[in-house]
Amino acid sequence: MSDTVTSSRHEEILAVALEMPSGLTPYAAATALLALLDGTQQQWLLDREQTDHPEIMRAVLTVLFGTDTE
Repeated sequence: MSDTVTSSRHEEILAVALEMPSGLTPYAAATALLALLDGTQQQWLLDREQTDHPEIMRAVLTVLFGTDTE
């Protein structure tokens, strides 16, 4: 794979990431996603039956990326 193709693909990914509908920067979105994962893991450890984790994940990803994940 040539450097040109790799570089082009990275530029595509960056362009998509920088246009997140939420208005967050990629760094802020990554931080929010890690916080979501950490928080849901803690909630699961405390009470596995209490929260609908898949639904929470879908809702937050929809807010971050502006698409319905279903």
